This record gives sequence, structure tokens and C-alpha cells, in this order.
Amino acid sequence: MTETQITDVLIVGAGPVGLTLACDLARRGVAYRIIDQEATYHTGRAAGLSPRTQEIFEYLGLLEQLAAYDAPIPWRFYDRDNRVVREIDPASNPLPATPDVPYPGTLNVGQQEIETVLRECLASFGRHVELDCRLVDFTQHPDYVEASVQHEGTSEAIQTRYLVGCDGGHSTVRKGAGIPFEGETRPNAYSLAGVIRVSGLAPMCRHIWRDPESGLQLSLTPRIHDDTWGVVMGTTLDEVPTASVETLQRLFDERVRMPGVRLSNSTWVSVHPSNKRMVERYRSGRVLLAGDAAHVGVFFGMQTGIQDVYNLGWKLAHVLLGAPDAL
Repeated sequence: MTETQITDVLIVGAGPVGLTLACDLARRGVAYRIIDQEATYHTGRAAGLSPRTQEIFEYLGLLEQLAAYDAPIPWRFYDRDNRVVREIDPASNPLPATPDVPYPGTLNVGQQEIETVLRECLASFGRHVELDCRLVDFTQHPDYVEASVQHEGTSEAIQTRYLVGCDGGHSTVRKGAGIPFEGETRPNAYSLAGVIRVSGLAPMCRHIWRDPESGLQLSLTPRIHDDTWGVVMGTTLDEVPTASVETLQRLFDERVRMPGVRLSNSTWVSVHPSNKRMVERYRSGRVLLAGDAAHVGVFFGMQTGIQDVYNLGWKLAHVLLGAPDAL
């Protein structure tokens, strides 16, 4: 075990939620570390920035960089017979800005681009994500948390005044804090997501199928900047599906039945059971939760998580400067 390192905040998880908190704390001059158990930066499945999230990034000084990735495209909705029943083109009829809603539209920016901009922000403050760094366990004390991490095979002890779990639905931080994760897992309902290549569909349009009878929800969205597509599919199945592009193609053929559409060359594909869960509380002593570590199955999950940490960052900074801990 190496010498114990000391910091004010330890952030576990370097997705968009953890990175947003890190950027806010860096702006405020707070001493922190941000770790992620992955050895390389991952490609997330979320996309789009809501009006409120754009306000947060404007405050952080990052909206202009994110807007450069925006690629507004039409949304095309199909019925179960693959007839186009509705098409929305946000660029052709933009909503007016108001003092209450200065950014009324949605920015079509992917999670990968969002994380890139956030990491560039960290670098501008001389900060970085510590990859291949896994939280093993932690112990709470009255004035600090003692965290044990494995970094590239080496054990390290970190003493932090606050520990923030932004480490997703399987959160090690939430489990270690003993915070109940209440809700339900729908039987035989699964969500598949990934980044793939698609042929046979209009390449400058988002394609959406929703069939309440079969439980199918499918979105195929072109990622304009790298010639790949984001796919999110929700459906019911008798057994857990394999996370592969072949599974996506088979389900597309069975459930959508649109000839000539080929799904191939996946960058990644994941499978998750359909969960709707939320923590009993966001805090236990000096341990706090945000994002999917605190709630899963909500619409606009990335947006909600970013708003979690926007509300948390300024409070942490003030408490560390002497404000009441109850803040």
C-alpha cells in the first residue's frame, strides 16, 4: 500500500456526469481527483442536449464548443407497416428564444463529443481523468472518507472529504454506502444500444419506430461526424439477447420487417434489462450520488445526471469553504 493521498473530493466515474462535476469544481478551485475503472475512454449511447442542459453548459463556458458538433436532422416516424406517419424538421421551424428558455431547441450532439469537450475543459485547468483506476471499497469517518483504489494493478489509499459516485447503475459507491435502490426490473424487457453502420436508410434523417402492441421502440440516428449510427432498441424477449450486431439485425428483420436495411460493423453493442429504479436518498454521510448511480430508467437520463451535479458542485465548493454541511 502506498502513502495515503489527500484531496477534497473524489469523483468515481468519468462519463458526462462525473466530467461535468469535475469541470465545475475545477472552475471553483476545488482540489479533487476523478477516476474511472475503464482503461480507455468509452463511447456512450446518449445523445442530445436539452434546453436546460444547454443553459448549464453555457454557464460552464462550453456551449459554443458543443454547438459546433450540432447536426440538426429531421426525425422520421414509422407505423408498424413502415409507412412514414410523421416527420419533424427542427431546423425548418425553430422555436423562439425567451428569457425563461434561452435555448429552446435540442442540440443533436452525441455523448462521445460531449465527453471530448468536457475532457478538453479539464485539460485547460491542468486536470485529467485517472483511467484504469477502480474503487475497491471505502470507509467513512466523521471528517473524511478513506477510499481504497486499484490503479494499474497497484493499491492506493485516498483520503477525501467527500466521495461522489457517478459510476452508473451498478454503482460501487451506492452499494458501499448501503443506499437502497428501489424500483422494478420488467420481466423479459431489454434495451439494446450501440454504435454501428447502417445501409438502406436515408442517411440524413433519424428513423423511429414505436409499436405499443409488440413493445418495440427503435431509434436509428446517423452520427454525422464519423459515418456511424447510434441505435437504441427496446423490446420484449423470452431470453436475454446476445450483445451483437447480428442480434440487432435479427430483431430488426423480425420486428420491423423493412427489406434492404443492413446493420453491420459495430463499434460496440450493449444489452441491459429494463429497469426503473431510484435511490432512497442521494446522500449517506460524506458519500453522495448522481446520475445513473442514483436513478435509472428515466427519460433523458444523461440530462438529469448533469443537472444533479450542477446542483451539487456549488454546494460542495461552499461547504468546503466553511458553509454548513447541511447545505
